[in-house]
Amino acid sequence: MNQHMNREELKKMTHNRTTKKAKMPQLTHRSWLVPGLILTAMILISCNGDDQQHGKTSKMNHSAQSITTGDTLMLDTQASSLGWWASKVTGAHSGSVAIAGGYTVFQNGKLTGGEVVVQMNTLTNEDIESAEWNAKLVNHLKNADFFNVEQFPTAVLTLTQVTPIEPGQYQATGDLTIKGITHSVTFPLTVEQQSGIWHGTGETTLDRTLWDIRYHSGKFFQDLGDKVIYDDFKLNFNLKTQTKTAV
Repeated sequence: MNQHMNREELKKMTHNRTTKKAKMPQLTHRSWLVPGLILTAMILISCNGDDQQHGKTSKMNHSAQSITTGDTLMLDTQASSLGWWASKVTGAHSGSVAIAGGYTVFQNGKLTGGEVVVQMNTLTNEDIESAEWNAKLVNHLKNADFFNVEQFPTAVLTLTQVTPIEPGQYQATGDLTIKGITHSVTFPLTVEQQSGIWHGTGETTLDRTLWDIRYHSGKFFQDLGDKVIYDDFKLNFNLKTQTKTAV
């Protein structure tokens, strides 16, 4: 996916976001939930791509610039990553989801807002060695039993508040939309700025049932025994912008 998408293109990608609840289905005995998104997730960073096209370095001479008042930087999707981890009584699974795009907004050199878009059909599992069982899990997680990626191809996090805690540490709050359902989430965010690059990292734990992902949840089903899938899942993110430059 082109990492140089602008904010108008990102808005088009989020057309599936609504506040309407989706009905949650069922999974096979050996499948695992990769709780959404995902999001989760997640947090936004970005990169300006005007001087680089398709990963090729521009021949123009540039100098690194500081992140200053009113900067909006587009997400560097190649340098950023989003991982997931979920568990049930008998074990755990993990994987990743690709970041499709996003942007961050800075005022007076400090992060104040932004948005990140996650491409749900890129969801992967990274711990099942059997190609057959890996594919079964991933395909089930993508179908209507879970994330229904055909109908809801993206998940989106829009930052609504970013509070500085101490140098390099923030508390971020945003609206996370998965399967057309939106809930507010809050998570810690560690940031670094160096040579015009913004780098954000962190981890958060979310409750999958808030997005109507109820399969084998002990909250909604009884007598599941060792088939219970825990409601909480973890997201870890490593997000980065490309260097801010001046011609």
